[in-house]
Amino acid sequence: MTPAFVLPWLAISDMPTPSDVPALREAGITHVVDLSGRSDGITGLEHGFHAMYLPTTDPGVKSLAYWWAGIAFALGASAEGRVLVHCWAGSNRSPRMAQAILMVALSLDFESAEHIVRTARPSAAMDGYAEDVAVAVKHWRLATGMG
Repeated sequence: MTPAFVLPWLAISDMPTPSDVPALREAGITHVVDLSGRSDGITGLEHGFHAMYLPTTDPGVKSLAYWWAGIAFALGASAEGRVLVHCWAGSNRSPRMAQAILMVALSLDFESAEHIVRTARPSAAMDGYAEDVAVAVKHWRLATGMG
C-alpha cells in the first residue's frame, strides 16, 4: 500500500494494514478518513492517527452528510498535517472523496479535480458516485457561499 498524493497534504489509497503504519508515518500522514466499511485494516485511533469513520460499501448513493463530513474533516486536518482517504480497494469511494475535497479546497470544476485524482492514482476506476460528488459539492458551495 503506497499512498498516492493528490495534493501535498492529501493522499488516497486502498485499505492500509497494521504493517503499513510505519510507511504512513514516514509519509507524514496524521489523519485518516476511513470509507472502507471493514474492520480488518487499521483503525486510525489505535495507531495514533486522528480518524474520521464513514463506513460504507459499494454501490449506493451517499447522502450529502456523508460527503460533507469527509470534506470538512480533510479541510480541517489540512492545517495540521497530511490526510489519507482510503476505502477497501482505493478505486471508487476514496478517489471520489478526494475529488470532492479538491473541488472545494481549490475551487476546481468536476473534470479538473477528476483529472488530478486519475493522474495521481491511475488505477482508480472511479466508476460510481460522480453524480453524488457533483451534487454534494454544488450544495457545499451554496451553503458556504463558495462559488
